[in-house]
Amino acid sequence: MSEKSTKLNLFSATNLVVANIIGAGIFTISGYTLGSVPSVFGLLLIWLVGGILALCGALVYGELASIMPKSGGEYYYLSRIFHPILGFLSGFISLTAGFAAPVAAASLAFGKYLTAVIYGQSDDFFTKVSAIGIIVCISIIHSTSLSLGAKIQNFLTAIKVSLLLGFVLSGLIITSNPQSISILPQKGEWSLIFSSGFAISLIYISFAYSGWNAAAYMSEEVENPEKNVPKSLFAGTMIVIALYLMVNWVFVYSSPITDLQNKAEVGDIAARNIFGEQGGKIVSTMIALALTSSISAMIMAGPRVIQAMGKDFPIFASFAKNNQKGIPAFAIFAQSTISVLVVLSSELSNVLNYIGFTLSLFTVMTVIGLMYYKLKNPQSQHTVRTPLYPLIPILFLSLSTWMLIYNVLEKPQESLIGLATLALGVIIYFLTGQNKIIFNKS
Repeated sequence: MSEKSTKLNLFSATNLVVANIIGAGIFTISGYTLGSVPSVFGLLLIWLVGGILALCGALVYGELASIMPKSGGEYYYLSRIFHPILGFLSGFISLTAGFAAPVAAASLAFGKYLTAVIYGQSDDFFTKVSAIGIIVCISIIHSTSLSLGAKIQNFLTAIKVSLLLGFVLSGLIITSNPQSISILPQKGEWSLIFSSGFAISLIYISFAYSGWNAAAYMSEEVENPEKNVPKSLFAGTMIVIALYLMVNWVFVYSSPITDLQNKAEVGDIAARNIFGEQGGKIVSTMIALALTSSISAMIMAGPRVIQAMGKDFPIFASFAKNNQKGIPAFAIFAQSTISVLVVLSSELSNVLNYIGFTLSLFTVMTVIGLMYYKLKNPQSQHTVRTPLYPLIPILFLSLSTWMLIYNVLEKPQESLIGLATLALGVIIYFLTGQNKIIFNKS
């Protein structure tokens, strides 16, 4: 079978979703969350709420994918439902917050874990060199062959899921000094739900779940996309919710909360408490390897958004071109170049907040887009429907809006950077004459 005719089956599409979601977030964010919400109940609840938010989004995107089974995700949906400028902005954001910055975040986390294994302590220089190296290597692989990239992706995802399951079982069975913890709320802990710390942490958690819409970015490269894309979004998100809750339980079961608070390398800390110093190094090495699955998945999916834009807007025409293997190699290397620049210029916690805030803006607009589309097209015939409509999209919008408002109030700098990125996109849109381009909304 030639490269151009290769399609991702349901298994590969689901793996793509799982791999896109499980990345730097699960191995880093719980430490920051415990800094704001120092409670086992609060930690597990916030990961559950984040999972429900992602699942609601996946159900909505599943219906959109059945209506418009085209690659590009939010870019394609917003352009066709509302106006090309919203699609342009979502695609422009995909160059930074959508994929390039998450690739950088996962690569920085990879570097931190690798550094902890080799040096036993932090080393910013080695961390960034490792991060850049992994970005370059994986970009070369995915620009060479779609089938090879898919096989490597499936292999890395299998390692990642196996690692997390093994980590959970080992933590529950062989932890020598388990913590006395309870899933039930203690006195006064319900008030944490309504605190600014909970809402801000949900921004970080939303980053950890970002990727639940991954298959929608590659719909045209999935077999029978009207059915398989929605199925992969739902199945992949459900798998990750279960894994995330189990892993976080093991974090606090194996390690004192005070040891984890405000630490990025929570997986490394927990691994050393479970397996001892040498065993912990082995597990941390495996975590670093698992992070390559996330980096690979985002380098695989992200450029398809830029490619879809290139088909509509002349300014991005170079990104639309495939190489001889039918792969948007130029788009892959453009995205990876931005990822490298983010690695060189940013710290992990700032990158995480910027990503979570900026991406949430466009997922909110996309969910509103489904509701608007169904209002304007009540007789639309498509194969997948959002269950419990309109409750699911309303729940998604309510949680997302609450989270965004708190983020603006408590993290104004990162929010302003996200809004400044949007403003830059608007300027480019009008200065380059993109506003004069009209394309078919089908």
